[in-house]
Amino acid sequence: SSDLAKQVSKNYSQRAECWQHFMEIKENSKRVASKCKYCDVVYKADPNKNGTKNLKNHFPKCSKNPDKQSKQTHAQLIFEKDQHSEGEARLKSWVLNPHEARESISKMIIIDELPFKFVENMGFRLMMYVCCQSLNMPD
Repeated sequence: SSDLAKQVSKNYSQRAECWQHFMEIKENSKRVASKCKYCDVVYKADPNKNGTKNLKNHFPKCSKNPDKQSKQTHAQLIFEKDQHSEGEARLKSWVLNPHEARESISKMIIIDELPFKFVENMGFRLMMYVCCQSLNMPD
């Protein structure tokens, strides 16, 4: 019976799906932390003290998540105004660059002297969702 209990606890320790994206970090043969396989961020992962919530929340937002990368590379067709001819536009492909988008939001906050809390407001989040669903805004 004790062999069965050891086997069950061993299987239980990594049954969460999120573990396929993390590596265990052990001290004295006990898991104490986990490291993202894609971006190397480290989270505490002692099975007796920490749950897997941080791991589950991290993967969808991970900047180097391969699933997320493939979704972000889909180009959109947009019209770009021709600066030399009034009323003229040309069709071009565009791919969201999350880093540039976040940098632009930071510049808006500085230039318009907005409080940092501005990006936490429901109206801003709704606008970002409607305009740019693929940009994951941190909680």
